[in-house]
Amino acid sequence: MAQRFSGYERREREHYPTPEWVTQALIRHFDRGPETIWEPACGEGKMSAVLAAAGNKVVVSDVQPTARGAFEYDFICGDECVAGDIGFDSIVTNPPYGMQGRLATAFIERALKFTLPRRGRVAMLLKPDFDSASGRGHLFRDCRAWSRKIVLMRRIMWFPSKNGNGPSENHCWYIWDHKQDGLPTIVYAP
Repeated sequence: MAQRFSGYERREREHYPTPEWVTQALIRHFDRGPETIWEPACGEGKMSAVLAAAGNKVVVSDVQPTARGAFEYDFICGDECVAGDIGFDSIVTNPPYGMQGRLATAFIERALKFTLPRRGRVAMLLKPDFDSASGRGHLFRDCRAWSRKIVLMRRIMWFPSKNGNGPSENHCWYIWDHKQDGLPTIVYAP
């Protein structure tokens, strides 16, 4: 599959704010009623605002937080005691992808570890082929918490194109649920 060059330089720390409709698509398939959600790569807080508007309490952090109320925390390397003090039910984020998906993989591994004691859930926004890498079998095929893939039927416009072309990449929400009982499912969202 060929990728188009957008004409834009990559943003520092892969900061690409998630459009509201993307988080709303997740909520339709993720909502269990009000809960406490940790958004550990909050950036400006666009995703957390949508989660809060749906009635959830949202705790926000980032390595360089700019969202109001966010605290500074490195989700990959930060002190695990901080995660234990938050008291969250789920972790939801658009993780930095970086280094052929290694950062996203580390985010998922850490989120699964943090949510296990609470039997919580994890939702990560990623590319639709993320689950097909053999080196990630421990997150999918071999993971009892692997629950659902929500395929977005619209493409995300991260920034306006300089050449007038629309977005060229597809995305999905991946969900892990430590209370999951049954086989993983695939659903489709707008």
